[in-house]
Amino acid sequence: MKSLSESEFNMWRCLIALAHVDKKLHMQEFLYLSEVFENLSLSQDQFEALVKDLSVPQDVKKMFLNIKEKEFKTRFFHLARILSQIDANYSQVEMKTVESLQELYHDEFTNVGSSVHETEEEYQNVISIWTSASKKAAC
Repeated sequence: MKSLSESEFNMWRCLIALAHVDKKLHMQEFLYLSEVFENLSLSQDQFEALVKDLSVPQDVKKMFLNIKEKEFKTRFFHLARILSQIDANYSQVEMKTVESLQELYHDEFTNVGSSVHETEEEYQNVISIWTSASKKAAC
């Protein structure tokens, strides 16, 4: 079975860890991540690790340091912005955590916004999943 690269897998683990930093995994965050995971090519071991991470918070910095490829570090910051706004509560701790990760790799990510090159299709997929997760959470 196909699986994610180590960097992409660790990017998702880091995003889950970020969702936990405010001490509460909000329903909208959970639904968004769950839907994304359904659409990823995960090995059984990767799937089980992500499910475990949803209930057992991991260290964000450690997870971030495990992302070795710049592409996935860049994508992490893009998805972190989306994820942190899904619950309509971009908490100070989430903001400070993302800022500390950006500072950790300041030289590499000085212009993160300009280096994110996602296709329109990827963007629409993210918006679609977010909308679906928001509707489910409202029920």
